[in-house]
Amino acid sequence: MKAKITSGKNFKSIINYVFSPGDKNKPDRADWIGGTLGSNSPQEMIKEFNTVQRLRPDINIKNPSWHCSLTLPKGEYLPDGQWSNLVDDFMDKMKFSKYNPYTIVRHNDTEFDHVHIIASKVPTIGPAWKDGREILRAIAATQELEKEYGLTQTPGYRKRESARATYRERKKAENSGITPPRIQLQELIDEAVVGNPTAPEFAQRLEDAGVIVRAGIASTGRMGGFSFELDGLAFKGSKLGKAYGWGGLQKRGVNYDAERDAEGLERYRLPVEERPPRISEELEESTPTPIYIDKEKPDQEVERERQRQIDAKLQEHPYMSPSEAEQWVEYDRMWDANSSKRQAAQEQERQRIRERAEALWAKVEAEREEEKERARREAAQSVGHSDEKLEIETEPEPKQHHQEQSESMSIPEVTQAPTVPSALSAAPIQEPGQQQQWVENLCYGLADLLNNEQASEVKGKRRTIAWDREQKRLTLRENKTEEVVLDAEWDEDEECWKDNGSSLTAADFEDISRGLDKWRADRDREQERERERQQRSASKGLER
Repeated sequence: MKAKITSGKNFKSIINYVFSPGDKNKPDRADWIGGTLGSNSPQEMIKEFNTVQRLRPDINIKNPSWHCSLTLPKGEYLPDGQWSNLVDDFMDKMKFSKYNPYTIVRHNDTEFDHVHIIASKVPTIGPAWKDGREILRAIAATQELEKEYGLTQTPGYRKRESARATYRERKKAENSGITPPRIQLQELIDEAVVGNPTAPEFAQRLEDAGVIVRAGIASTGRMGGFSFELDGLAFKGSKLGKAYGWGGLQKRGVNYDAERDAEGLERYRLPVEERPPRISEELEESTPTPIYIDKEKPDQEVERERQRQIDAKLQEHPYMSPSEAEQWVEYDRMWDANSSKRQAAQEQERQRIRERAEALWAKVEAEREEEKERARREAAQSVGHSDEKLEIETEPEPKQHHQEQSESMSIPEVTQAPTVPSALSAAPIQEPGQQQQWVENLCYGLADLLNNEQASEVKGKRRTIAWDREQKRLTLRENKTEEVVLDAEWDEDEECWKDNGSSLTAADFEDISRGLDKWRADRDREQERERERQQRSASKGLER
């Protein structure tokens, strides 16, 4: 059963339409079969609807008339009585009250049995009817009624797992006769996920197929997903469809272990021009030094170890040929020869980041201590005491209050915040995966601010934070340009924030982080003052 819904400014137009002869000029095509109005005459129906609207001057709706047609599949029919009962049940499921008048008209001028429902959104008693999800509600209602009345089950709404090609992509494909890159990528990824590959194997398969793959891996080793480029067009995995984001790829069999796979994905974090050659390419350019020198009298122990490594590689990757496995073993030997140099370079980079974080942390702590000291002096002056005599112990903010606010706002609790302030994660140069790291670091603080304000939107002087509860989407936009600089979704499966196309720069990140740090300092200072006021009130009560 198919439902089609429209709204109008008046009742006269739609009632005259349903009772007209129609395109086939059939005068007897319309039959009134039920409803809650007191008349079956078109003119009297119009008067009744208009009367209800005049009796409710407190309700002003732009489109007060509601029209819905219900159509059965070809070859199915219902008697008038069953149609009337079905419509009554349908209106209940659409959340219309018994005070919303409506009428039912059946048409017989097509091969598809169908009825028209005209209803007033303005009731005789109570609030006006409105529903922003009426289409989805109608689809769910018709599917339930098909089961209840034994009708043919029609497919309902299904969320697409893959994104369609855009209009521009389709027109270009029509002119050139070439499949759009978006569709080509979806097909290549569908082939690459076969056999539950590891993340490096998945990336290598796509690279062999001519796709430029980029891996988003945080400095902690946490995997954020892939982006893909084909024919000069780049797409984030999530933009290709839900099944192509990191969560969807994991459900389809792609697996990732940080200890096992982080090194194998290292090449896919680098710019394409800086990536080292693949194993087969490197071995084609230079002949590797053999493990043993005298081929006629090889060292038996070395040869056995070499063969064991080849067998292990074949067992780990059954799709390899023996020659490919032998090349892998030789490449691993050459790779291990330089591992100490790589580890030293990585440790040096980690130390540099650690020193920068510690310096920034010390600066933030000093600023916070200075703010607290200034607040203490102001409080001391307000009650006539010197700074030396005012000693008030502060207590940590109760966790229970924060949890209640988070639950009331339906924003994910900030339980996974970084161990250092968000400002410490800023970097002057954007590295691969940096956008995801910035989004993760900022979102916890922004969600904390919304929970503290108990609002789904907070507008500041320069930017506005908004939380969409249905889409679980957190956005931060510039007030002046309306540009969305941060766009993130809360992934319930992985319990983390995912970048949804943010355009943050290092300057944006540092500026927003400073704003969050200032807001936290102001909040802490206000809470401290409130505790001091409560302690002074309690002290005065004891003195009396």
